[in-house]
Amino acid sequence: MNADSHFMLSRDALVNLHNEAKRMGLPVGTAFRRKACHVAWARKPEFRLSGGNLTRRFTVGVHPNVYAGLVDLTKRLGVPVACIGELVCTHIAEDAE
Repeated sequence: MNADSHFMLSRDALVNLHNEAKRMGLPVGTAFRRKACHVAWARKPEFRLSGGNLTRRFTVGVHPNVYAGLVDLTKRLGVPVACIGELVCTHIAEDAE
């Protein structure tokens, strides 16, 4: 069962998420969850970080196991947990393993 989580995003990351959701023909929340699953389990994730301030709050239900995988990712990368949303929205899926 998904639990609502709050993610902070830059404006550019949020725009990117909306564009990807539209391209995939999915609601924005569903697109974020799909990307989050991919990022959480990617062995060599790559990102196109915007460098913008995390000023947008995005709330979406994410499975607890996926959220735990995202937290583990932040630990591996040495970045704050507050960056999870930015990482998910700027993840380059085609380059990940």
